[in-house]
Formats: sequence, C-alpha cells, structure tokens
Amino acid sequence: MHAHPFAIAATDQTLLLTFATLHLAPDLQAEVPRVGQVMVRRTNDRRAMVLSPLHWSALRQFEGGRTAASVLKQMINGRSCVPLADFYELVVKAHRHGLLTEKAETHATPPVPCAWHLSLKGKTVRCGACVCAIAAILSLLINPPGMPASWFWWVIGWFVTAVATSAGFDLAASVLHGAGLEVHSPRLVLKSLLPRFELDLSDVEMAPLDVAINVALAQLIPPLAFTTMAVWFQPSLALPMVAGLLFAMAPVGQSPLLKLLRELHYEPRLSVDHDFLFEPNRTLKRRLRSRTTPSELRYAALRVGYALVWALLVGLVACIATGTDPRAWWADFAALHVPARLGVIVLGLGSLVLAALAVPGAKKAKAWWERRRAEKQAKTAATEDTERVILPNPAEILEFLGKTHPFELMPEIERRRLAGELRPQGF
Repeated sequence: MHAHPFAIAATDQTLLLTFATLHLAPDLQAEVPRVGQVMVRRTNDRRAMVLSPLHWSALRQFEGGRTAASVLKQMINGRSCVPLADFYELVVKAHRHGLLTEKAETHATPPVPCAWHLSLKGKTVRCGACVCAIAAILSLLINPPGMPASWFWWVIGWFVTAVATSAGFDLAASVLHGAGLEVHSPRLVLKSLLPRFELDLSDVEMAPLDVAINVALAQLIPPLAFTTMAVWFQPSLALPMVAGLLFAMAPVGQSPLLKLLRELHYEPRLSVDHDFLFEPNRTLKRRLRSRTTPSELRYAALRVGYALVWALLVGLVACIATGTDPRAWWADFAALHVPARLGVIVLGLGSLVLAALAVPGAKKAKAWWERRRAEKQAKTAATEDTERVILPNPAEILEFLGKTHPFELMPEIERRRLAGELRPQGF
C-alpha cells in the first residue's frame, strides 16, 4: 500500500499549510517565565519555542488532529486570529520543532534527568558572587599581576581555567536543582579551546528571572575565586588566571557575563519574529525590521559598550604580558593625524565585530552545511524511491478528492469519473 496522498502533501510547505492533518505533540511542557510570553518545550528532545498566549492558544487548537485551514477558519470565526503571516510562520516552525506532528503520537517517555544532590539558594549565590568579585578586584589593584617566569605557568593556568569552568557548571546545576528544575546531559566537551565538563542548563529558559540571574552568577564564582587565590598564593599563576577570567567573560557565545547582561536587559523575541521559515516572510525588509526594534537596538548598544570595556581590559592584560607601557601606546596614538586615528578606531571596531560574529557565524555555516548535506541525501533517497514507487489506485484518488476543496463540492458521480481519468505519475 502506497503512502497516503495527505502524507505526501505534508512534505511540502504550501501543502503543509492546507491539506496536511497536524496533531499537537502529547509531551509538551508550558511555562510562563515572563509576562506575555509562554515557553513551550517537548520533554523528549527538549526543543522549545517562545510564544505569546494567543500563539499557544492557536497551537492547542490542533489537539486531536486538524488542518491549518480549519484552525484558521475557527479562529477567524471566533475573532481571535493572529496575523496571517504570523500564523503560517507559527505552524511551519511548530512542525519543524516537533510541537506539531503529522501522525498522532502516544505520550513519549521524557529523558531521565541526571541525579543531582547538591542544592544552592539564590541568596547564597548572589552573596558569594559579590564577595568573590570584590575580592578579585581589590586583589588585582593591591597586587597587580606580573609576567610569569616560564610558559609552564600558562599551561597550568589553562588547566585551572578548565577546572574553574567545570566547577561553574556544577554550581549552576546546583542552583537549578535548588529551584526545583531538572539538570540534563552531563558531558565532557573535549573538542574546544577549553576542554571542560558541562551540563544542559536549558531549563533556565523556563525559569523566573531571578533563577536565570543566579545561574549566570554561579558560573562566575569559581573563575573569580581562583583568580583571587592565585594573586595571593601563587603570583606566577595570576596573569594566566586573569586571562582565563577574561576568556570566561568574553562578549561572545554563552559566556556567563553575557548571559547575565541578556537576562537583565533583553526580552527574548517570540519565535515567529525571527529566523523565518515561512517563505513569504523571508524577505530582506522583514528581516531588517525584526532586527531594528527598540529592544534589539538597545541590547545591541549594550553589547557594543560591554565589548569595548572588555577589549580595553584585554589590551591592558596584553600590555602587562608583553611588558609594554600602555601610556606609550596612548602617546603614539595621540601623535597620529586625525585620518589615521579614525582608521585605527575603525580597524579596532571592525576587529571586535568580526570576533563577535566568528562563533555564531561558524555555527550558522556548520548548520548550513549539514542542511545542504541532508537535502542532498534526501534527494538521492527520493531518486531511489521513485524507481519503486507504488502509484495510488482510483479508489484512493477518489478518497483524496472527497476531502479536497473544491472537488468535495462536486457530485459523487463526477468525482468518480474524474478519479478514473486521472493518470498518476511517480516523481
């Protein structure tokens, strides 16, 4: 028996939004981390979407199995419809994330969280982070680090930084456990500049704001504490530890300080407002408009300011490491002509932008390559399947026409005649 025509139609985006019967996944978990936002996640694979209450209400209409057209009609009649482009974007993304499935699923078994016994309270973490930060700043001001006597200390500093980063993930997991959330996927990350032990902390996305802040602060405590101890007890290790601390505070990727800045000053966008999948939404104008909202521009300005401060600190550490007087650099810069100064500033800002885009750009390039390889494999599989495809018979074509507009309005005898005259082809 060949695949049902509706199952074939569901593979195309246009037909997905018209003919395919979609079912709401049974293993969904919904939380409200912020006012006006609902975080919906599948418990078996932990993929999530940020929705508005109206979007979540629209998705719940698919319970029991319905087409997007029938849900849209019901929402229009009930005067609770979201904008059409947003609704189609919602359906396509929910299907891509597994929140909507083409077949009714039984309740899947959720992944088993790792056994975690240590719990930390938020007040303890905040006090500990403040004490460690003040101690590290005062220690560096009172006893400035000097250049290590041997490169061996840089190797030790790299190893201690890896240990501190791993300890930061342990403390963050303890904060999550103390807040009643689950910790998943403990693993060793070896293919990295900084090999470390880490855990899946994605449950923090569904937690209240104070829990998310505590998790970010917990990851900063070990690097700050290790830096303070190195300044007083092993000065040769102080500068490598400062470099490791700056690496942990880098304004790229998933650094703890960037997470903290994001939690304090950024409101996550709804999933339908960025990274568009619905083809008519993927215009340059709509993409630019989604990136130039007041919230996005304000957060971008904060990140640029933070990146400048971080770059100044990196430059200061580089001066200490090379034994260069930063005042000599400033004197050389002040002696330049105005065009040369502007060129140096533009070059420096361009370097910061390239550094900020390097990590996400590499991830997007990897995702693009994997998507291209998957499409190529799917095309090859489709070519092989064409050779052994089983074409539908007239009875199945008649069933398909009976559920399709406008053929469902035709008399039965006309549909039978049309089904007999159609000649299906494999492709």
